Amino acid sequence: MNKKNLFKHLMNGLLVIMMLQTVFIRPKTIEAALDQAIPTTSAKSAIIIDAVNGQILFEQDPEVPVEVASISKLLTVYLVLQAVEKGEISLDTQVPISDHAYNVSQDYDISNVPLRQDETYTVAELIESVMIALANGSTIALAELVAGSEQEFVQLMQATLADWGIENMLIINATGLNSDYDPANAESIDQGKQNMLSAEAVAIIAFHVLNTAPEILEYTQTNNKLFKKGTSDEFEMTNYNLMLPDRTYEFEGVDGLLTGYSDRDGGSFVSTIERNDMRIITVVLGTEGTELRYSETKKLFDYAFSAYMTEHIVEQNSEVTQVSQIKVKNGKITPAPLRYGATLNLIVPVVDTAPRLEYEFIATELIDENGELTAPLEEGTVIGYIAINVADTPLRYLRTTPAYNTGGVPIEIAEQIEVAPWYQQSWNFITHSVNEGWEHTRRFFTDIFN
Repeated sequence: MNKKNLFKHLMNGLLVIMMLQTVFIRPKTIEAALDQAIPTTSAKSAIIIDAVNGQILFEQDPEVPVEVASISKLLTVYLVLQAVEKGEISLDTQVPISDHAYNVSQDYDISNVPLRQDETYTVAELIESVMIALANGSTIALAELVAGSEQEFVQLMQATLADWGIENMLIINATGLNSDYDPANAESIDQGKQNMLSAEAVAIIAFHVLNTAPEILEYTQTNNKLFKKGTSDEFEMTNYNLMLPDRTYEFEGVDGLLTGYSDRDGGSFVSTIERNDMRIITVVLGTEGTELRYSETKKLFDYAFSAYMTEHIVEQNSEVTQVSQIKVKNGKITPAPLRYGATLNLIVPVVDTAPRLEYEFIATELIDENGELTAPLEEGTVIGYIAINVADTPLRYLRTTPAYNTGGVPIEIAEQIEVAPWYQQSWNFITHSVNEGWEHTRRFFTDIFN
């Protein structure tokens, strides 16, 4: 055999080996990627969710209640911002400082900014001091503004959590301080009970905060800022989040949210990060000491961004093509023009570069037993939902999220449909009857010859 033929046979053999590797080795590689080790954490309760649609990516004992300390303030700020949204107060509303809020604010053994009773503070200023410096006095002042007293505000917190389906919790105050804490008694700082929430509950709170008030990230991503800058009360606020840029455990993309610590359950951290068009929320509750909460959070970050990616599914206001035509009785327009009422991105495994999607239409009561609508119909009317799932990959969503409650993306009427004039209705009836007659005839002869 000459050298040329030998080289040719060697190349053919190499090609066969490469093909066999493709057939037998690649599936194992994919399988290994799919079976990538799900992380375990030393935290007592932990979860990862997609911040946009509430999709659950990881959970470990998510319903176990843990003392969350200052993380309680996230719910407090959410309810204050809800009061702003409802028009009950504004960000410029002046906040009076009660004796209780003042006394707590003077205790510098806990997180605070100095407050005075002869000074004026806006809602925005106090929210900023809470979200950056975890200021306890500011938290109490905001709670009293919204509900009249801190205890009345606690009832509002409890009712909100109950509305979200959260039962296994304990809410004592708006701050997360121990129940027997007395600013006049330094030894009381660790006496009594503390607010207790699960990772799932904290994730639900964070989800609602980011989806109703994303501007809160302007505060939570700030490392340092002066409170009452340029006044005699100027005070430097320092963020407790050590994963922000230029901090000890810096992690690119982190821009929130809050930390907490209790003597009984240790360190906790609810965080959010955005990378590669994917924003996630992680919750780590109950780690030994304060530093471990960051390494455990990093573990969850690494897992989420190595195992998952964002897949764009549908765009809001785009035409619906996955639903059969729906007739409109007595309508000027039929079938009904349909559009998607929301944008949907799903989080899918990285190895699944072309996920196979499954669509299921869920009709509202507007569609009758014959599968038809009835005119008139206003533009934007929701006539059903499409549940979109990745084949062989069951998707799970956080409670209270739209996807969990409705089952999918809303399907809307794309343009107003008025009642047709009598002559058009008559013509529609005739054509419908003729079409039905032909269909019955076709089926009759089909049955005979089959």
